[in-house]
Amino acid sequence: MSTITETKPGTTPAPLTPAEVQRRLDEAEVRVSTLTDEHHRAAFEAEVGASGAEERLAVAAHQLQQAKARVATLQGALVCAREEEEHARRRIQAKLRRDNVAKITENLALRDAAAERLGSALEKAAGAWRELLDYSGKAVLPVPGMEFPAGAMTGLGDLRRAVERELFRVGATAERHQTDFPGANSHDLMMRENPTALPSLAVTVKEASTMVLARLGGDAAEATS
Repeated sequence: MSTITETKPGTTPAPLTPAEVQRRLDEAEVRVSTLTDEHHRAAFEAEVGASGAEERLAVAAHQLQQAKARVATLQGALVCAREEEEHARRRIQAKLRRDNVAKITENLALRDAAAERLGSALEKAAGAWRELLDYSGKAVLPVPGMEFPAGAMTGLGDLRRAVERELFRVGATAERHQTDFPGANSHDLMMRENPTALPSLAVTVKEASTMVLARLGGDAAEATS
């Protein structure tokens, strides 16, 4: 990840990582150790007056000097490579952070819009709920003393359960009980795995209204016969 590069004629510079610099440094230090031994041996031979020892000592000294200079160079390069790698890591982290913040910003904006739509829909739903209760109550008033048939769905409990089933029908998810729409309840264990099989609230209420009218129409016909 370092930006230090090694350039050869006619080739594209390749990244020189701290690991590669360390490998070369290790090799250079081994060479210094080897050349040091050779220099010591040449020095001893020169001291005892061996033939050609002076020339060998000069060569060994020169090679050892070059090897030590190579080690010093690589030590400096290793420090630089590590710094460059750290800078590159920080640049990547900064970019990831910017990207994540951008995604978070986008998702929060979409969430805000969803909350606004949901709030508006709930406001309308609350109004419709009050109307449902109001008209259900008024439907009973014209017939005092007459008991509505079972299933008329004019009571608060029946209507509340019907709305909860509707919330389950349209708002149930695969992650049951965790992300279902608040207040959703099938009130029927057989329907827990198949919410779309439930009749809609509109159909349920309409069927109840049709049944009541049919029953009351029959009662009225009997009363006049």
